[in-house]
Amino acid sequence: YETADGRYFSVGGLEPPFKKALCELLNMQDDLALLMSMKVADQQTFKEKLTIELKSRNYDDCLALFARADACVEPVLTLKEACQHEQIVSRNMIVEVDGTKQVGSAIKMSASEPIFTTKGGHIGEHNELLKTEFGYSDEQFAQLTAAGAFGANKTK
Repeated sequence: YETADGRYFSVGGLEPPFKKALCELLNMQDDLALLMSMKVADQQTFKEKLTIELKSRNYDDCLALFARADACVEPVLTLKEACQHEQIVSRNMIVEVDGTKQVGSAIKMSASEPIFTTKGGHIGEHNELLKTEFGYSDEQFAQLTAAGAFGANKTK
């Protein structure tokens, strides 16, 4: 759901306690019955009201509001914010290899720390290998590249 300043929040509470908390936090208690309803039309009506409600608030206000109670509402983070998030930092998920920051291993062993010696490739670094390995013609590969299949190639 978009906020007034163009940021977004994800709303995922399916269980009644989360739905109730969402309505209470947003002063939408009168709409709780719509949210609890199994009727698609009622749920759609609630979503429309929620869209309007969140669009009337800015990101920072929503962030502070939803920090007060567990309503299964979380901010959609930028990549930079995600990399600095407390859960990512506490799990050492961002590692540096030869001056390049990258995502580390999600698997953690209690008796040993992972050692990272290889850094990831740059966008487009392995395109020629892919073309050869999968047997694409130059024309087919150019079409895929133009369509953005390999991301934004800034190395060429």
